Amino acid sequence: MIQLVYVSVAAEQLSESQVIDLRAQAQKNNARDEITGILVTQSGRFMQAIEGPQSTVEDTFLRIIVDPRHHSLALLSRRSIVKREFGEWEMWHCRALKDCPLGIENFTTLLRSASADMQQTFLRC
Repeated sequence: MIQLVYVSVAAEQLSESQVIDLRAQAQKNNARDEITGILVTQSGRFMQAIEGPQSTVEDTFLRIIVDPRHHSLALLSRRSIVKREFGEWEMWHCRALKDCPLGIENFTTLLRSASADMQQTFLRC
């Protein structure tokens, strides 16, 4: 299994219904592909961790890279894992890092390698 964590900038501010649709589609696709993860949408930024079988995570990440809803994607971490670190959900969603029920320490550690702008966006809240 592998885990990828990235940050990116939203191409435009997403409405509540767009975020709900995004999460629903991710949950459906991730259930099919045995991927779990967590998505933080905060201040026009995305931060996401996806975990699962290497081939499906890599295929999913390739789709994420070309998704026009965001740009300036920066991969923070790509590593092999023995067990899932962000839970068993197809896609957990938080509107701010501080509201996430777990993984805050993981994200905070990973953010140290992100740009100063990304760090300020996620760590100040």
